[in-house]
Amino acid sequence: MITIWNDVSFSNRLSYRNTILTYNLGDSKLNLLCDSVRRLRNRQLKVFVAENYTDIYTVPYFIGFLNFAELQDHEKQVFFEWWKECSGQPIVIDGELSDSQVPLTYIFNCDNPAEEMPNIVLISDILESKDKLEQMLLQEIKNLETENE
Repeated sequence: MITIWNDVSFSNRLSYRNTILTYNLGDSKLNLLCDSVRRLRNRQLKVFVAENYTDIYTVPYFIGFLNFAELQDHEKQVFFEWWKECSGQPIVIDGELSDSQVPLTYIFNCDNPAEEMPNIVLISDILESKDKLEQMLLQEIKNLETENE
């Protein structure tokens, strides 16, 4: 069974090593994602469903799926500015510096930002294909395991 979290007060149980962050996906896309995660049989993985836009700033994750359809332009701009600022910074995990990569984030319903952002993918079909989604999840889990060796 997959653990689905939606309360940011539990974010201390989530980490960049085990959390998939979602925002505003809708039931069908969220169900496809959860089914794919279940099929991977990786009991460590957790899916966090951000109910408020600002939750995406507080929850650590290694893959994110964010639907920006309902966000105002200034909220999108703030996100990209925050992303740019954070993407060049070292990550501290358990009091130690990590050389972890910036999390892979798929953003739906958003125009391209003015400049390229590391690990931001503006794509609309990753949650349309179960096979494509599962391949990507497996690859990112493998990348994470390789990084932690």
